[in-house]
Amino acid sequence: DRTIRIWNTENGAELFILGRENNGHRGKILALAFDSTSKKLVSSGEDNKLLIWSVETGKLLKEISDVERIPVIVTSPKADKFVVWNYNVKTSADDVDNS
Repeated sequence: DRTIRIWNTENGAELFILGRENNGHRGKILALAFDSTSKKLVSSGEDNKLLIWSVETGKLLKEISDVERIPVIVTSPKADKFVVWNYNVKTSADDVDNS
């Protein structure tokens, strides 16, 4: 359904459905990565977008458009950057903190 669901691991309660209000991906979700604080989540999709979400509020913090399909996202240990890889062997980094 092109959404990302966040649950409480202690009691199994669903906390948020990310992307439900038409602010999510328009195609399949390809990759997900939490930052090291588990407060932000980066997602990529077939729609050539990277989305940065607040796990605490369920809100979309930042959208990065016009990126190629990205099947791999890795966040830095400091939770300030993320690195992406795509099939054309390009890598790039962006600021998680600027979201």
